[in-house]
Amino acid sequence: MKKILLLLVVLSFVFFSCGKKDDAVTLENGFICEIDGKSWTGDTLTSNILKTGEFTVITSPYQFINSKDLEIFSFVLKGDLKPGDIVLGSESGQSYVEFKSTVTKKDKKFEDDFDAFHSSEGKVKIVKVDENRAEGTFNFTLVTSEEPKKTLKVTKGQFNLKISK
Repeated sequence: MKKILLLLVVLSFVFFSCGKKDDAVTLENGFICEIDGKSWTGDTLTSNILKTGEFTVITSPYQFINSKDLEIFSFVLKGDLKPGDIVLGSESGQSYVEFKSTVTKKDKKFEDDFDAFHSSEGKVKIVKVDENRAEGTFNFTLVTSEEPKKTLKVTKGQFNLKISK
């Protein structure tokens, strides 16, 4: 009986100590996230990472099918791309994210024809980098500069993209 009880305690410890890893990138190739709870997937063919001087720029556009509507994420990250956390927002003053949405159809996705959002808080976690690819996760809040301010909550973000040379 003692052996069974000991076995149950050990198994319970093992079972409950194995937590889900939130920063794991499960995406093989591309750029995905949720914007206010709705899935958003970037165009895998044109999403990329470009090193430009002291900044690394990650871009991911989405072109709506049968439309001129376009949305694009641009991450502008200060310094070399290396594993670790990058804090976004006005207090960091160096790394930020922009999200632009141009809407030309009658069934507009946003109120305005052109909305430009910038990160107000959040983080990007670079998980893995090699010569050809980088992968990471991200969560942040976006806000417009114009009044009335609009906000978007970006969650469950992942990227696994090629580095342009």
